[in-house]
Amino acid sequence: MIKRKQVIILFFLWFFMPELSFAVPQDTIPDTNNVAIIDRSHSLFNNIVTNPAYAGILGGHNILLNAEIDNSFFTFKNMYTPQQYNLAYDVVFGKKKNCAVGALFSYTTGGIIQKTFGEIIYAQNINLTKNLRFYHKLRLGVSVSLNRAITNWHLTSFGDQIDPKYGFVWNTAESPYDSIRCYINFNWGMWYHNPVFYLGFTIKNLTEPDFSFYGTSKIPREFIVSTGGSIKIDDNFSLHPAFNMSIVKGFGRKLSTYSPSIMGSYKNNYFLGLSYKDLNKITVHAGGVALKSIFLSVAYGIFTHTDLMGFGYPAYIGGDIRISINNKPK
Repeated sequence: MIKRKQVIILFFLWFFMPELSFAVPQDTIPDTNNVAIIDRSHSLFNNIVTNPAYAGILGGHNILLNAEIDNSFFTFKNMYTPQQYNLAYDVVFGKKKNCAVGALFSYTTGGIIQKTFGEIIYAQNINLTKNLRFYHKLRLGVSVSLNRAITNWHLTSFGDQIDPKYGFVWNTAESPYDSIRCYINFNWGMWYHNPVFYLGFTIKNLTEPDFSFYGTSKIPREFIVSTGGSIKIDDNFSLHPAFNMSIVKGFGRKLSTYSPSIMGSYKNNYFLGLSYKDLNKITVHAGGVALKSIFLSVAYGIFTHTDLMGFGYPAYIGGDIRISINNKPK
Protein backbone atom coordinates (compact mmCIF):
# COMPACT_ATOMS: atom_id res chain seq x y z
CA MET A 1 0.00 0.00 0.00
CA ILE A 2 1.33 3.42 -0.95
CA LYS A 3 1.83 5.64 2.06
CA ARG A 4 0.05 8.97 2.34
CA LYS A 5 3.34 10.89 2.09
CA GLN A 6 4.18 9.15 -1.19
CA VAL A 7 0.74 9.93 -2.59
CA ILE A 8 1.20 13.62 -1.82
CA ILE A 9 4.61 13.75 -3.48
CA LEU A 10 3.35 11.92 -6.59
CA PHE A 11 0.36 14.24 -6.79
CA PHE A 12 2.51 17.36 -6.84
CA LEU A 13 4.90 15.90 -9.41
CA TRP A 14 1.94 15.19 -11.65
CA PHE A 15 0.44 18.61 -10.94
CA PHE A 16 3.51 20.45 -12.23
CA MET A 17 3.70 18.64 -15.59
CA PRO A 18 1.44 21.09 -17.50
CA GLU A 19 3.69 24.00 -16.50
CA LEU A 20 6.35 23.04 -19.02
CA SER A 21 4.24 24.49 -21.82
CA PHE A 22 3.90 27.91 -20.13
CA ALA A 23 5.98 30.77 -21.45
CA VAL A 24 6.24 34.35 -20.27
CA PRO A 25 5.86 37.07 -22.94
CA GLN A 26 9.25 38.37 -23.96
CA ASP A 27 8.51 42.00 -23.17
CA THR A 28 7.87 41.19 -19.49
CA ILE A 29 11.51 40.24 -18.80
CA PRO A 30 13.78 42.85 -20.38
CA ASP A 31 16.94 41.54 -18.67
CA THR A 32 17.54 38.10 -17.20
CA ASN A 33 20.31 39.50 -15.03
CA ASN A 34 17.65 41.21 -12.96
CA VAL A 35 16.83 38.87 -10.10
CA ALA A 36 13.30 40.17 -9.47
CA ILE A 37 10.90 37.24 -9.61
CA ILE A 38 7.64 37.16 -11.56
CA ASP A 39 5.75 34.79 -9.25
CA ARG A 40 5.71 36.09 -5.67
CA SER A 41 3.40 33.38 -4.31
CA HIS A 42 6.27 31.33 -2.85
CA SER A 43 7.19 34.26 -0.57
CA LEU A 44 4.15 33.20 1.49
CA PHE A 45 5.92 29.97 2.47
CA ASN A 46 9.63 30.80 2.07
CA ASN A 47 12.01 33.54 3.17
CA ILE A 48 15.64 34.11 4.13
CA VAL A 49 14.89 32.79 7.61
CA THR A 50 14.60 29.25 6.21
CA ASN A 51 16.89 29.55 3.16
CA PRO A 52 19.87 31.96 2.85
CA ALA A 53 19.72 31.67 -0.96
CA TYR A 54 16.43 33.56 -0.81
CA ALA A 55 18.28 36.79 0.02
CA GLY A 56 17.89 39.25 -2.84
CA ILE A 57 15.48 37.15 -4.86
CA LEU A 58 12.89 39.93 -4.85
CA GLY A 59 15.44 42.47 -6.08
CA GLY A 60 16.11 45.97 -4.74
CA HIS A 61 15.82 46.57 -1.00
CA ASN A 62 13.56 44.36 1.12
CA ILE A 63 12.52 44.53 4.76
CA LEU A 64 10.70 41.57 6.31
CA LEU A 65 8.88 41.50 9.65
CA ASN A 66 7.61 38.02 10.48
CA ALA A 67 5.78 36.61 13.51
CA GLU A 68 4.60 33.05 14.22
CA ILE A 69 2.85 31.33 17.12
CA ASP A 70 3.05 27.57 16.62
CA ASN A 71 0.66 26.22 19.24
CA SER A 72 1.72 22.58 19.25
CA PHE A 73 0.85 21.69 22.84
CA PHE A 74 -0.13 24.86 24.68
CA THR A 75 -3.00 27.33 24.71
CA PHE A 76 -2.46 30.80 23.30
CA LYS A 77 -2.94 32.26 26.80
CA ASN A 78 -0.05 30.20 28.15
CA MET A 79 3.21 32.10 28.60
CA TYR A 80 5.13 29.02 27.41
CA THR A 81 3.54 29.00 23.94
CA PRO A 82 6.24 28.64 21.23
CA GLN A 83 6.65 31.98 19.47
CA GLN A 84 9.08 33.31 16.88
CA TYR A 85 9.70 36.86 15.67
CA ASN A 86 12.03 37.77 12.80
CA LEU A 87 13.30 41.04 11.36
CA ALA A 88 15.31 40.79 8.14
CA TYR A 89 16.79 43.05 5.47
CA ASP A 90 18.38 42.19 2.14
CA VAL A 91 19.62 44.12 -0.88
CA VAL A 92 21.06 43.25 -4.30
CA PHE A 93 24.27 44.80 -5.58
CA GLY A 94 26.89 44.45 -8.28
CA LYS A 95 27.05 45.53 -11.91
CA LYS A 96 24.51 42.91 -12.97
CA LYS A 97 22.62 42.84 -9.66
CA ASN A 98 23.53 39.17 -9.24
CA CYS A 99 24.84 39.45 -5.67
CA ALA A 100 22.89 40.00 -2.47
CA VAL A 101 23.60 40.48 1.21
CA GLY A 102 21.20 40.29 4.10
CA ALA A 103 20.93 40.58 7.85
CA LEU A 104 18.51 38.80 10.16
CA PHE A 105 17.59 39.17 13.80
CA SER A 106 15.41 36.47 15.36
CA TYR A 107 13.83 35.93 18.76
CA THR A 108 12.26 32.61 19.76
CA THR A 109 10.65 31.56 23.01
CA GLY A 110 9.04 28.30 24.03
CA GLY A 111 8.72 26.69 27.41
CA ILE A 112 11.50 27.98 29.65
CA ILE A 113 14.01 28.50 26.81
CA GLN A 114 14.57 31.77 24.96
CA LYS A 115 16.79 32.07 21.90
CA THR A 116 18.05 35.10 20.00
CA PHE A 117 20.45 35.26 17.11
CA GLY A 118 21.88 37.70 14.60
CA GLU A 119 22.75 36.40 11.14
CA ILE A 120 24.70 37.71 8.15
CA ILE A 121 23.76 36.29 4.74
CA TYR A 122 25.33 36.27 1.28
CA ALA A 123 23.66 34.97 -1.89
CA GLN A 124 24.81 34.68 -5.50
CA ASN A 125 22.54 34.47 -8.54
CA ILE A 126 23.64 32.36 -11.53
CA ASN A 127 21.86 32.67 -14.88
CA LEU A 128 21.75 29.15 -16.31
CA THR A 129 20.20 30.42 -19.55
CA LYS A 130 19.52 33.83 -21.08
CA ASN A 131 16.33 32.84 -22.85
CA LEU A 132 13.98 35.77 -22.28
CA ARG A 133 10.88 33.65 -22.79
CA PHE A 134 11.79 30.94 -20.29
CA TYR A 135 14.77 31.77 -18.09
CA HIS A 136 16.46 29.42 -15.61
CA LYS A 137 18.14 30.81 -12.50
CA LEU A 138 20.14 29.18 -9.72
CA ARG A 139 20.86 30.91 -6.43
CA LEU A 140 23.40 29.82 -3.82
CA GLY A 141 23.50 31.26 -0.33
CA VAL A 142 25.43 30.91 2.93
CA SER A 143 24.94 32.44 6.35
CA VAL A 144 26.70 32.66 9.68
CA SER A 145 24.96 33.51 12.92
CA LEU A 146 25.79 34.27 16.53
CA ASN A 147 23.27 32.56 18.81
CA ARG A 148 22.39 33.11 22.46
CA ALA A 149 20.18 30.67 24.39
CA ILE A 150 18.83 31.22 27.89
CA THR A 151 17.16 28.64 30.11
CA ASN A 152 14.92 30.47 32.57
CA TRP A 153 15.20 28.16 35.54
CA HIS A 154 13.52 30.76 37.75
CA LEU A 155 10.24 30.00 35.94
CA THR A 156 10.35 26.45 37.29
CA SER A 157 10.80 27.34 40.95
CA PHE A 158 10.08 29.99 43.55
CA GLY A 159 11.18 31.12 46.99
CA ASP A 160 10.08 28.98 49.93
CA GLN A 161 9.46 26.06 47.56
CA ILE A 162 9.12 22.87 49.60
CA ASP A 163 9.71 19.34 48.39
CA PRO A 164 7.67 16.72 50.31
CA LYS A 165 10.75 14.49 50.70
CA TYR A 166 13.73 16.86 50.90
CA GLY A 167 12.14 19.89 52.52
CA PHE A 168 12.98 23.45 51.44
CA VAL A 169 14.30 23.74 47.89
CA TRP A 170 14.89 27.48 47.90
CA ASN A 171 14.84 29.97 50.71
CA THR A 172 12.71 33.09 50.75
CA ALA A 173 13.41 35.44 47.81
CA GLU A 174 15.88 32.90 46.41
CA SER A 175 15.63 31.25 43.00
CA PRO A 176 18.00 29.34 40.68
CA TYR A 177 20.32 31.18 38.32
CA ASP A 178 19.42 31.15 34.64
CA SER A 179 21.79 29.37 32.25
CA ILE A 180 23.21 31.17 29.21
CA ARG A 181 24.87 29.55 26.21
CA CYS A 182 26.37 31.24 23.12
CA TYR A 183 27.46 29.52 19.92
CA ILE A 184 28.12 30.14 16.21
CA ASN A 185 26.06 28.44 13.53
CA PHE A 186 26.25 28.07 9.73
CA ASN A 187 23.57 27.43 7.09
CA TRP A 188 23.71 26.73 3.36
CA GLY A 189 20.96 27.03 0.76
CA MET A 190 20.21 26.55 -2.93
CA TRP A 191 17.29 27.93 -4.91
CA TYR A 192 16.34 27.23 -8.53
CA HIS A 193 13.48 29.03 -10.26
CA ASN A 194 12.03 29.82 -13.66
CA PRO A 195 8.80 31.66 -14.55
CA VAL A 196 6.56 28.76 -13.44
CA PHE A 197 8.50 26.49 -11.08
CA TYR A 198 10.88 26.69 -8.11
CA LEU A 199 12.90 24.23 -6.04
CA GLY A 200 14.78 25.12 -2.88
CA PHE A 201 17.08 23.07 -0.65
CA THR A 202 18.57 24.09 2.69
CA ILE A 203 20.98 22.51 5.16
CA LYS A 204 20.75 24.19 8.55
CA ASN A 205 23.18 23.69 11.45
CA LEU A 206 26.01 22.64 9.15
CA THR A 207 28.57 22.26 11.93
CA GLU A 208 26.07 20.83 14.45
CA PRO A 209 27.07 23.27 17.22
CA ASP A 210 26.93 22.27 20.85
CA PHE A 211 24.19 24.21 22.65
CA SER A 212 24.03 22.23 25.89
CA PHE A 213 24.33 23.90 29.29
CA TYR A 214 25.76 20.75 30.88
CA GLY A 215 27.72 18.07 29.05
CA THR A 216 27.43 17.83 25.27
CA SER A 217 24.29 18.13 23.16
CA LYS A 218 24.69 19.03 19.49
CA ILE A 219 22.01 20.62 17.34
CA PRO A 220 21.31 18.09 14.57
CA ARG A 221 21.39 19.08 10.91
CA GLU A 222 18.05 19.97 9.38
CA PHE A 223 17.30 19.40 5.69
CA ILE A 224 14.55 21.53 4.16
CA VAL A 225 13.06 21.08 0.68
CA SER A 226 10.67 23.64 -0.83
CA THR A 227 9.03 23.27 -4.22
CA GLY A 228 6.09 24.81 -6.01
CA GLY A 229 4.93 26.54 -9.14
CA SER A 230 2.43 28.67 -10.99
CA ILE A 231 -0.30 27.52 -13.35
CA LYS A 232 -1.90 30.31 -15.36
CA ILE A 233 -5.69 30.10 -15.65
CA ASP A 234 -6.21 33.35 -17.60
CA ASP A 235 -4.77 36.87 -17.68
CA ASN A 236 -5.95 37.54 -14.11
CA PHE A 237 -6.07 34.26 -12.20
CA SER A 238 -3.42 31.65 -11.41
CA LEU A 239 -3.02 28.60 -9.17
CA HIS A 240 0.11 28.05 -7.08
CA PRO A 241 0.65 24.53 -5.65
CA ALA A 242 3.55 24.12 -3.22
CA PHE A 243 5.16 21.52 -0.99
CA ASN A 244 7.52 22.05 1.95
CA MET A 245 9.39 19.27 3.74
CA SER A 246 11.74 19.24 6.73
CA ILE A 247 13.86 16.32 7.95
CA VAL A 248 15.93 16.31 11.14
CA LYS A 249 18.16 13.38 12.13
CA GLY A 250 19.37 13.59 15.68
CA PHE A 251 18.75 12.74 19.32
CA GLY A 252 18.52 9.08 18.31
CA ARG A 253 15.51 9.56 16.03
CA LYS A 254 14.36 10.97 12.72
CA LEU A 255 11.84 13.80 12.71
CA SER A 256 10.11 14.86 9.52
CA THR A 257 7.29 17.23 8.59
CA TYR A 258 5.39 17.63 5.31
CA SER A 259 3.28 20.64 4.35
CA PRO A 260 1.41 20.66 1.00
CA SER A 261 -0.47 23.80 -0.02
CA ILE A 262 -2.49 25.35 -2.82
CA MET A 263 -2.95 29.08 -3.42
CA GLY A 264 -5.02 31.10 -5.83
CA SER A 265 -3.97 34.56 -7.00
CA TYR A 266 -5.52 37.54 -8.75
CA LYS A 267 -3.15 39.53 -10.96
CA ASN A 268 -0.28 38.13 -8.87
CA ASN A 269 -1.13 40.75 -6.24
CA TYR A 270 -3.76 39.08 -4.07
CA PHE A 271 -3.56 35.53 -2.71
CA LEU A 272 -5.88 33.15 -0.89
CA GLY A 273 -5.39 29.46 -0.19
CA LEU A 274 -4.91 26.53 2.15
CA SER A 275 -1.99 24.53 3.50
CA TYR A 276 -1.88 21.32 5.52
CA LYS A 277 0.99 22.22 7.85
CA ASP A 278 2.87 19.22 9.22
CA LEU A 279 -0.06 17.07 8.03
CA ASN A 280 -1.99 18.01 11.17
CA LYS A 281 -2.97 21.69 10.81
CA ILE A 282 -5.39 23.03 8.21
CA THR A 283 -4.20 26.60 7.70
CA VAL A 284 -5.79 29.45 5.75
CA HIS A 285 -3.38 31.89 4.08
CA ALA A 286 -4.22 35.32 2.67
CA GLY A 287 -1.97 38.03 1.30
CA GLY A 288 -2.02 41.14 -0.81
CA VAL A 289 -0.11 44.15 -2.06
CA ALA A 290 -0.71 47.55 -0.52
CA LEU A 291 0.71 50.89 -1.73
CA LYS A 292 2.63 49.04 -4.47
CA SER A 293 5.65 48.31 -2.26
CA ILE A 294 4.12 46.64 0.82
CA PHE A 295 3.05 43.00 0.88
CA LEU A 296 0.96 41.79 3.82
CA SER A 297 0.07 38.19 4.64
CA VAL A 298 -1.67 36.39 7.50
CA ALA A 299 -2.27 32.73 8.35
CA TYR A 300 -4.51 30.90 10.82
CA GLY A 301 -4.67 27.14 11.38
CA ILE A 302 -6.58 24.56 13.39
CA PHE A 303 -5.72 20.99 14.39
CA THR A 304 -7.17 18.08 12.43
CA HIS A 305 -5.86 15.25 14.66
CA THR A 306 -7.82 14.42 17.79
CA ASP A 307 -4.76 12.87 19.46
CA LEU A 308 -3.21 16.32 19.96
CA MET A 309 -5.42 19.10 21.28
CA GLY A 310 -8.59 18.02 19.46
CA PHE A 311 -10.06 18.77 16.05
CA GLY A 312 -10.71 22.46 15.47
CA TYR A 313 -8.45 23.64 18.31
CA PRO A 314 -6.33 26.71 17.38
CA ALA A 315 -2.93 25.50 16.17
CA TYR A 316 -1.09 28.25 14.31
CA ILE A 317 -1.10 32.02 13.83
CA GLY A 318 1.38 33.81 11.59
CA GLY A 319 1.86 37.00 9.65
CA ASP A 320 4.34 38.85 7.41
CA ILE A 321 4.94 42.47 6.53
CA ARG A 322 7.32 42.82 3.58
CA ILE A 323 8.44 46.20 2.26
CA SER A 324 10.16 46.19 -1.14
CA ILE A 325 11.83 49.19 -2.75
CA ASN A 326 13.09 49.41 -6.34
CA ASN A 327 12.45 45.73 -6.99
CA LYS A 328 10.86 46.03 -10.42
CA PRO A 329 12.79 45.04 -13.56
CA LYS A 330 14.58 48.01 -15.07
